[in-house]
Amino acid sequence: MDVLTYSPGQVVVSICGYIVEGWSNISVALNSPVFRQVRGIRGKNTRIRNKDTSATVRISLIQSSVANDVLTNLLSEDRNSGASRLDITIKDNSGTGLFASSTAYIEGFPEMGYAASQSERVWTVLCDASSNVTIGGNAEQGVDFASMAGAVTSKIF
Repeated sequence: MDVLTYSPGQVVVSICGYIVEGWSNISVALNSPVFRQVRGIRGKNTRIRNKDTSATVRISLIQSSVANDVLTNLLSEDRNSGASRLDITIKDNSGTGLFASSTAYIEGFPEMGYAASQSERVWTVLCDASSNVTIGGNAEQGVDFASMAGAVTSKIF
């Protein structure tokens, strides 16, 4: 049995080639399900594939992170030009998790707060389309997907 080890230090967030450091939390949510079930009137159901691959990425940065300055600059430039499209990649180098989009933009400025201790800035990045989504694990050895695909195909046909 493999040892499953997740290492947050191995998760790399890149926006336009800039490696975002100082994050405390990252979330990626696809905006639409891949399939939608349609129920028939006689108990027969079918599914409809949804081609929407848009996603919402939320990156929580500690307030002292230099990445806040970088994201502020990117958003300000986009606000002035209205033409920015950002490349974003989130890769778990200790596993197989991966998200990528080349049609991303920063939604707006995060809420600012100040307290007696460090606070966070939560940036929302909207992606019109996702080019790669892998919800991966952290096994040392991968899974034999070829044998699984054969089993799945035999059940379908």
